[in-house]
Amino acid sequence: MLLTRHAATLSIALAFGCAVPTSAQTASPASEQVVQTFPLFSSNNRTIVVARFNGSTPVPLVFDTGTNGNIVDSTYAKQVGLPNVGPSESVDGATGRPIPGYTTRLVGLTIGRIAVADGPATVIDFKTRDSVGVIGPNSFPGRLTEIDFAHGRVRILPDTAGNRPTGSAVGHLDELPAVTVQLPGQTITALVDTGNDQPLSLPLSMAASLPLKAPPVRNGTTRSAGGRQDSYVAQIVGEVRIGSVVLQSPMVSFEENGHPNVGMPVLKHMLIVVDHTGQRTWLSPLQ
Repeated sequence: MLLTRHAATLSIALAFGCAVPTSAQTASPASEQVVQTFPLFSSNNRTIVVARFNGSTPVPLVFDTGTNGNIVDSTYAKQVGLPNVGPSESVDGATGRPIPGYTTRLVGLTIGRIAVADGPATVIDFKTRDSVGVIGPNSFPGRLTEIDFAHGRVRILPDTAGNRPTGSAVGHLDELPAVTVQLPGQTITALVDTGNDQPLSLPLSMAASLPLKAPPVRNGTTRSAGGRQDSYVAQIVGEVRIGSVVLQSPMVSFEENGHPNVGMPVLKHMLIVVDHTGQRTWLSPLQ
């Protein structure tokens, strides 16, 4: 799901979306000086963290590198009394359609024992059974977010030269983490989306430029915050390299709208470090 907010360009993406808040959250000076860690629960297609909304009982949130803003389910927002502070101007980046919802303000949100700086969020009809919203690296401005699937954790690090990975970083795509993808005959930049359960998704317009075993075949629909769109599948003939991961003649998904997108089946094999403020991301093999 991709959402975009016109006022300050909000784009929201998880297995369903991506987002950018109207105003950046500010980290507290004390927290910027220490390394903080919280558990990450991940599967082949999902990343979950446990949060509390101002002292509420613990609830699951999707931890999504494909979001630039926080999202809360409308039913849960009513349960914990999150205020409506104005209309949402969000647009689904996958379909281009407006997203019904409203803007709220999160106060006292914690993940593990880490306090997330107070800031805006978008309330939508989230429609998932195993989580009540979405949070991403945007919640930790001025610091590095290290997503370590091997150890089941996220570390929030001071943004210092010693904490930055030694390899080359990839600049963000539409203000979202990105990775270089080497396809047969061409190289592209794709979103790094831990909220996506597909290994690799490409715009349908790219199909004609790729060596495919057969033309794309419709295999269903994908759902995003703005609705549904047709999904297609085809097999690329040849090697596809995504960071340190090499896929031999993989099956890939195609959709009419949206950016190229790399999801959890590939990303779970990498260590991801996101510098949200500096708009760059490092991906390296798991240790």
